[in-house]
Amino acid sequence: MGASVLFKYTGVRDRVPKFIEKYEHARPFMLTDGTQVVLAYQQSHVHVLTSRNAREANQLVFMAKMQPGETKIRSFRLSDFAKTPEFGGKFGVTGDAATDMASASLQYEVAVVNTINTFIAKHQGKVNVHLEGVGTFNDVVGVIGAKQVDAGIKSRAGMKADPKADIIVYRNAQDYLQPDNIFISHKKAGGPEAFQQYGGITDVAGMNIYNHPEVQEFLRQLIPFIGEEGLVHPMMKSIKDSMLKNLSIFGPDYRPGKKHFGLQNVQLIGQGLPEFSPTPGKKDTYTLTFDHISMNGDLSHFTQGYEPVFGATFREGRGFKYKGVAYTGCRVGIYPKALIMNRKRLVTL
Repeated sequence: MGASVLFKYTGVRDRVPKFIEKYEHARPFMLTDGTQVVLAYQQSHVHVLTSRNAREANQLVFMAKMQPGETKIRSFRLSDFAKTPEFGGKFGVTGDAATDMASASLQYEVAVVNTINTFIAKHQGKVNVHLEGVGTFNDVVGVIGAKQVDAGIKSRAGMKADPKADIIVYRNAQDYLQPDNIFISHKKAGGPEAFQQYGGITDVAGMNIYNHPEVQEFLRQLIPFIGEEGLVHPMMKSIKDSMLKNLSIFGPDYRPGKKHFGLQNVQLIGQGLPEFSPTPGKKDTYTLTFDHISMNGDLSHFTQGYEPVFGATFREGRGFKYKGVAYTGCRVGIYPKALIMNRKRLVTL
């Protein structure tokens, strides 16, 4: 971020009071690598910041607040802090909407992983985690860490495309794919619009989704609206089948009552940052929740703006196949209704 960003404005747009408030109240700062850190308060640093001396401010060394189990003190300068929206930025912006969204999602996932790992470290490196609302699969005993789903994990699972799970909370660092780990699909905070897309509906999404009668009918109905340059109007259509909704939201391996989970059948959708609270009546067990959480098979949260609908928008280079014929200039998928319904010139089927 640097002093030039922090001191850019005065008056109602002044960013310095926001920085100091977070600093004084031990609220986490986002770093440029997407991780978060809580800083140890030093009154002398506040004097430098309020003096608005850029040279001195850039030379300040902020110390991380020590967490239980940590032995190495970490230090940071202003340039190590990300220019998040509260300081006038859009952390991760490149100018390309798809790239920016993917980058922002990955950065939020890092924050989630670090929050979970920090909590585990505070509890001697192992905790029991309770999940509400996933049938008999409620408690995961002996959780030791959390990890983003990366290329190595996808390769081990024999997958090329991105799976439904973004984060794995695991019990064994030698086997992230154990079916009794916790598989999480993560969405950044911001209401239904932040979900972006629940899932695709082309053959890449899985044949049990692509071949679903409602999917095939939607694709058929789109064809008359695709011109030489692509889709003429944004399109939206409601979805009737609850099974199709579950497949799109929780993963193509979803099955009612299935107890084993994995990359393509997640236990939960977590939006925002995770929180842990003691589970009543269970010793050394903590309930995992998020700002907004939806458990496997429970569609009760997916109403109003969160309602899954078919959506199609113009997108150069994207397309789908219907009965062996390729159609281009159209991106199709299943989206939150709030993300599609306000598009200009929208046609509802």
